Amino acid sequence: MKKGDKTEEYVVEIKPKAQLQKPKEPKRKTAKALKNFKYAYESYVRNLCKTNALNKMAKERNCKVMLLTEDSKLF
Repeated sequence: MKKGDKTEEYVVEIKPKAQLQKPKEPKRKTAKALKNFKYAYESYVRNLCKTNALNKMAKERNCKVMLLTEDSKLF
């Protein structure tokens, strides 16, 4: 992106909003509900680690990070 005379570099990552928010524990402790919660929690932790690594990499390369979800407004 260009701002005035400066050019800024961005690293853009597109993720579903649900994978960036910590999932809520199910009220009913059925096997299926616990399985879905486990999957959602693992996905959340995995994406949290990816985001931390991305921020570290961007800082080393003097870039900015932009996370986009379905709710993001670009303009």
